[in-house]
Amino acid sequence: MRDDMALVRLTTPIDEATVRSLHVGDTVSITGRLYTGRDAVHHRIHTGTKPPVDLEGQIIYHCLHAIGGAAQVCAASVKRVDGVDWMDLGSPEAIWHLWVEEFMAIVTMDAHGQSLHEQVLAESRERLAALKA
Repeated sequence: MRDDMALVRLTTPIDEATVRSLHVGDTVSITGRLYTGRDAVHHRIHTGTKPPVDLEGQIIYHCLHAIGGAAQVCAASVKRVDGVDWMDLGSPEAIWHLWVEEFMAIVTMDAHGQSLHEQVLAESRERLAALKA
């Protein structure tokens, strides 16, 4: 991760230059349309199914379960729900169309091929190996 992680304010739709300026670890504050999409949505899109909405310039938020204070912070930023697609995947996996204001998130995958998920996995493996030694 970079030492100069930034808070970046985004208003959707966003352009390609803005997407490319983001790096893993950057904190973003999102205002505008936000779509949710968990594993089943990503799988469907990556295996060739056309998404039911135009995702050009949009953000897909991999919606994870939030509890306690984290859930309240996330919920306070959601101003309305404007629709839902692919309910056949189940409510948690469907594409929810949200309108958000100052929705805080961390960039976990960027246009430079970096993945926070992969970094955490590698670091966890190293720590586990050290504990076993």
